[in-house]
Amino acid sequence: MAIVRVSTIVATTHWVEAYGGVRFHIDFMDQIASAIRSGTVPMRFEHDLARPVSVSNVDAGVRQRDDGEHEVWCEFDADEDEWSAWESHLALNGASGGMSFAVTIPVVHLDASEPALTPELSFRLAADAHHFARADLLEAGVVLTQLGPVAVQEVMQFSHEPPALIVLGILMDPAQQVAWGVVGNHVYDVLRRLRSGKAAAIHLEATAGDRNVKAIIPADTSDEVAREAIEAFERIATQSKGIFRFDSSSGWRPIAEQGER
Repeated sequence: MAIVRVSTIVATTHWVEAYGGVRFHIDFMDQIASAIRSGTVPMRFEHDLARPVSVSNVDAGVRQRDDGEHEVWCEFDADEDEWSAWESHLALNGASGGMSFAVTIPVVHLDASEPALTPELSFRLAADAHHFARADLLEAGVVLTQLGPVAVQEVMQFSHEPPALIVLGILMDPAQQVAWGVVGNHVYDVLRRLRSGKAAAIHLEATAGDRNVKAIIPADTSDEVAREAIEAFERIATQSKGIFRFDSSSGWRPIAEQGER
């Protein structure tokens, strides 16, 4: 396997037109660089959990540009064929290259309705702000409060074309039994409403103590298959860890983590 050293720019303090206009403070640049160096920010193609980038010898920092603005630079070793394919993809789509990043912005914390159907659970509901109106996200969050408290958030993915994405995180008490039949029905209803008319990927995440499961329902999945995926999520949410992707023919299948082959 041939290795190539990649040097790229992740973010700058320039004004960005996306999401109504954003300008990042230099302190945030330092946070991004620190997270990259520490490995707490996994690298993925197009922010897709199913497409991890195999990298090693990662370094990052902040430096001033000739125009007086600041930028986050990043260097790492990558598989030459994998990286060449990615650069070809960017060229075909007219993208400028480099890396992109995503941030999650808190919107509101909603208390559980009384009585909550699953008091042993709490939820995080997020969606990309380019594709989903805040009003629709809040409405979905209110419906989800029937199960438990909900942290509603917006996702901003600074890439050449931010993908339509919905994220539902479930925080479980490992000492409590979960009524998954009730959870699955409500979760499916919330996600179906929010996803209506949009080809949006769904990322499910379940955390119980130190065990974490991330699961991907691809953007082109029909509502019927999405229901199957959510109904089958109980097994991996309660018994597994790692990253999974749903396939209608074989169910939930594990995906190799970054660096694994």
